[in-house]
Amino acid sequence: MRKKIEQHWGQSGLVTMSSRDAVALGFSLDESRLLEDIGFPEWAAPNIWMHEPRFYGDEYLLLGEDREDRLILYRKATHEVIVALPEVDSYLYVSQGVIGFIASLILYADMVDSAIAVRGSDVFVKNQIPKALIAKFEAEVLDACPLPSGAASFWLEEIKRLRNGHAD
Repeated sequence: MRKKIEQHWGQSGLVTMSSRDAVALGFSLDESRLLEDIGFPEWAAPNIWMHEPRFYGDEYLLLGEDREDRLILYRKATHEVIVALPEVDSYLYVSQGVIGFIASLILYADMVDSAIAVRGSDVFVKNQIPKALIAKFEAEVLDACPLPSGAASFWLEEIKRLRNGHAD
């Protein structure tokens, strides 16, 4: 995982913290080690901004925001990463834990790199991601981050957005 993170985001611009602080916030031991050793990117496609995790009420940690300024939260009791939908008092499931979240960001970054290799650097500005790359990402992300029964998915919402704009 370290090699992929460095490939996509380099060694700078990563949010890290000591494993002791991460455990104190409520992350699992494995997640805490990952946050200390590697961290996660301050910014990643699809327009996700991350910062040092902090308490958000009693049940959650605030990790960052998405392109629509919706909060990305870590639910301490279940170790789930979610995107809050306060207008409907609901959420979109992102992943099981920080490790799954980082894995899904890597998969998205891999799709971005492949799309740029096929269609050029403005492929995302024009929203012309090849269908095959979207389908590959969908299969990989749902394998890496299986949906709990009945949960709405952040990644399926993103896949729908990508499919609505491609030129294939």
